[in-house]
Amino acid sequence: MNPVPLFLIIVSLPLLLGGCGEKNESTTETKSVEEKVMEVKDEVKPEEPVAETKPELEGVNQDELEEREGIICLKGSAYTGKSYDLYPNGQKWIENNFKDGKRDGLQTHWRENGTKMYEANYKDGKKDGLLVQWHENGQKMSERNLKDDKEDGLDIRWYKNGQKRWEQNWKNGKQEGLWVTWHENGQKKGEVTYKDGKIVEGSLKYWNSKGEPVDSWEEAVVE
Repeated sequence: MNPVPLFLIIVSLPLLLGGCGEKNESTTETKSVEEKVMEVKDEVKPEEPVAETKPELEGVNQDELEEREGIICLKGSAYTGKSYDLYPNGQKWIENNFKDGKRDGLQTHWRENGTKMYEANYKDGKKDGLLVQWHENGQKMSERNLKDDKEDGLDIRWYKNGQKRWEQNWKNGKQEGLWVTWHENGQKKGEVTYKDGKIVEGSLKYWNSKGEPVDSWEEAVVE
């Protein structure tokens, strides 16, 4: 055997092996970097947006109902259940309850911003029970009692600042008893007594916003 080629082979073999090793190390290093990049991407990956959830709507849309001779119907039959209607922004505007085609139970109205505006109770298609209204600031505006669609019982109103505006009583749709009104600053404005819907003679009294008695309503309302 020629010693020169054998020598060259012996010298070159480690170099060849070393080159493969360097390439493998390079490949290993490249994979490591790629893995690190993926880890970083995973760390900074933005969270998926959470889908906005709205309260589940009960009943049917009001547009699906129709009125036939005073009876609310769904697909030709007197409807029992809830109905609703919405503002263009998807906020609920009104919710009703029906029984055998007539309003029966709670009716609620909301403003477009979601605040409650009005709430009334119905029985057999007529207002019956407490009716409440609210100002835009959330302060209660009125609280009335009705029976068979007529005012019956205590009727209280409030200003936006929470101060009572007036208080009176009704009986079967007619004013009955003492009616008192107040200025927005809390001073009494006027009072009068009713009997069967008519003013009791001599019962009218007035005060201005300073609490001073005056002779007429026109004088009382001047601030």
